Amino acid sequence: MSRALFFLVSRSVANAVLHRLRRLKQPKYLAGAVFGALYFYFYFFQFLFRGTQSAGTGPVLPIGDLGVEIAALILFVVVLVFSWLWAGSRAALHFTEAEIAWLFPAPLDRPTLIRFKLLKSQLGLLFLSCVMTLISGRAALGSLALIHLVGWWIVFSTLQMHRLGASFARQRLLARGLSDWKRRLAVLVGVLALAAAVYFWKISTPAPPHAIADAARAEDFVTWLRSFLHAGPAPWLLLPFRLLVQPWFATDFSAFLAALPAALLLMTLHYIWVVRAHVSFEDASVALSQRRAAYLSARRSGDLRVTQAPRAANVPAFRLRATGFEPVAFIWKHLLAIGGRRTLLYCIGGSAILLAAAVAAPAFSQWPLFAVAVATIASAIFIWVTFTNAAVGARAVRQDLMSIDSLKTFPIAGWKIILGELLGPVFTGTALQIVSLAAAAASVSSIADLPPEFHRLPPMIFVCVAMLTPAINLTLMIIPTAATLLFPAWFKPGEAVSGGMETMGLRIIMALGQFLALGLALAPAAILGGVAWMSAHLLAATAWGPLAGTAIAALTLAVEAGMGVVWLGRLFDRFDPSES
Repeated sequence: MSRALFFLVSRSVANAVLHRLRRLKQPKYLAGAVFGALYFYFYFFQFLFRGTQSAGTGPVLPIGDLGVEIAALILFVVVLVFSWLWAGSRAALHFTEAEIAWLFPAPLDRPTLIRFKLLKSQLGLLFLSCVMTLISGRAALGSLALIHLVGWWIVFSTLQMHRLGASFARQRLLARGLSDWKRRLAVLVGVLALAAAVYFWKISTPAPPHAIADAARAEDFVTWLRSFLHAGPAPWLLLPFRLLVQPWFATDFSAFLAALPAALLLMTLHYIWVVRAHVSFEDASVALSQRRAAYLSARRSGDLRVTQAPRAANVPAFRLRATGFEPVAFIWKHLLAIGGRRTLLYCIGGSAILLAAAVAAPAFSQWPLFAVAVATIASAIFIWVTFTNAAVGARAVRQDLMSIDSLKTFPIAGWKIILGELLGPVFTGTALQIVSLAAAAASVSSIADLPPEFHRLPPMIFVCVAMLTPAINLTLMIIPTAATLLFPAWFKPGEAVSGGMETMGLRIIMALGQFLALGLALAPAAILGGVAWMSAHLLAATAWGPLAGTAIAALTLAVEAGMGVVWLGRLFDRFDPSES
């Protein structure tokens, strides 16, 4: 690669670092950087400074080589799905508008442009490898931290080049007349053949253990999984992926050196495959850069309705009447913004599948892992919606601030505007949370190995949490909305576009404020709910105690949230756009 491209990459990195250092002069970025640095220090402190183990003290995983087999299987599925089945139909490299304007007209061949992008992406991959090394706790192993850092980098680099090479291969097939749906059909046939092979592996291996509650049965399950991964053609299919992850699982430096040549050979073969692929990617890269630039420009201006790809016109979820309660119009707008009737049908279909899997869990009593998997997925959905739904309501209010001059001309009180903007995400988020909670409760209740009292507990927990969820969601949305109205210069619509430690620190500040406000709001609700619970218990109505306490707590939270909405409405009425 020419020295000019090395100079371009080095100066781009240096300018990005200088830009982040210079904007620390602003108080909000300085505070965010401080909180972000403290987060990294305290979260990774035990990994960086408290590690007492040293290299060669023993195996990293207690299951030994089985960890390599499982990691290879996961990589195999990831490559098959995201590189061949559900990947894009055109080969495109992520160039910025400036790079396209200067590099594409330059006398550079395609292999040089590909090497430039691969070199530029290595900095991001190295940073991601460092983060994954810290998160996985490998730095606690002393000198093994560097081994696992290199292992992560080899895996990420090879996966990136494989996905790029797969896009080039698909582009060649499309140029020869193989359409996108035919390619997906061919891959789908291959997946079905693979599924058939997995089925034959299953019938050729011993049956899985009936229970996994005690340690002995857990060892039986590990033994069965080991035999399953070594049956049929599995060793040959997983061989490249096993060689790729082997350095990461090295227990000492000599084992790492022994596994390193095979992994580097795989990475080199992928590099040769990508660089020597004579595929035209310029037009697709230009189109991708234009969509990306339009998306970032819209995010910075607060217009979050723009996406990177054009979408079909959204159909309203319900018909809006000309007259009625004003907040309903903002709920209608929220449902239309997230996709309208199409998104609603997708959510209903996904919820039906999740509930059907939960209902069918008792039929898989011979394999309790099915119920555990359904409960885990449902719980993950519940947690994800809980922590992300609050930002949706605040983002809707930020969009309204872009057109606040027009909104103030409407004969609508500020609290009604705030209520309507927050109730939309509350309704959609609560519906998803209740469905996922019901699926988790039904799945856990179907596990036969649990004690009898655990079968009665999930339905009670479901009812209690379902009553508290709407008020908690509304309470969580009040804090970021109040921050937007009180400190408009700190929390702008395009704040999420720029990354870095300082932006992460601002999000940590917001999260701490949310949890603090939620704790203050829950204190009176918990006190009144506890009084109602004890009163029901004293009246010999033990079964109704949790329900009565939860109902009183939910009512208290709803009253507090209503007071918060009224306060936000007053802030909205007094908001001055010139202050932002």
